[in-house]
Amino acid sequence: MKSQFVEQEEKHLLNESQRNRRLMDELTSRSYELQLKNEELAKLRSENRELQLKVETIAEKDVQIIKLENKNSELREGVYRLKQIEKNLISQIDVLNHQLSQAINKTKEIEKDKEILEYRLTDDFKSPRSSTTTTPLNFHTRTPLITTGERPNSSCLSLGRTQPSLETDMAKSVDSALSLVKCYQQEGRSKSQNTPTKIYTPRECYELPDPSPVEECDNPVLVADQQQPQRTIDFGEVNEDEDSLLQ
Repeated sequence: MKSQFVEQEEKHLLNESQRNRRLMDELTSRSYELQLKNEELAKLRSENRELQLKVETIAEKDVQIIKLENKNSELREGVYRLKQIEKNLISQIDVLNHQLSQAINKTKEIEKDKEILEYRLTDDFKSPRSSTTTTPLNFHTRTPLITTGERPNSSCLSLGRTQPSLETDMAKSVDSALSLVKCYQQEGRSKSQNTPTKIYTPRECYELPDPSPVEECDNPVLVADQQQPQRTIDFGEVNEDEDSLLQ
């Protein structure tokens, strides 16, 4: 009886020890599995934190995107305005170039007219009609007699000059002045109103009015200074005055 009881006890202990060993092995495997799960959970938690940070930065990125879009639209408008300004400047440059070419052509025409006028004046001065010492260029070098309502004094005239020589000199002076005025009218050149043409003769200082459109005429009217009425040169009157002064 005792031997059977002992055998049963031994079997029971053996079974218990085997079962405990299996439970320990299972517990060890479960703990290892739990450790793996914990590691995976920690990894997921770190990924979750990163995603949370990214989610928080999305709002800021959206604000930055809106700002960049607004700036992009402003830059597009600025580029459009600059293109319009460029087009306007190009058109203005074309207009200025056209005006410059016109001015150059006009300058060339003026220079050509000037050369023609100088040639005609030089040719006129060299002609026998104006070969005396008194020429249109020497009008201002002669003693100018200011036009007044009075007659000039006898001291202003040369007493040694005879009547025919005075008449001849005056005729040549007026003739040269008329030829000079005619050259201006032929070339279509007019002086400004601020610089009238003055012609000095032995008798008076005459002023040529500046016509607004230059018209061609054969006998231009010589007018005295603006304070005096219009008059023409009467050589008969000059001769009578010279006779009275010489007497």
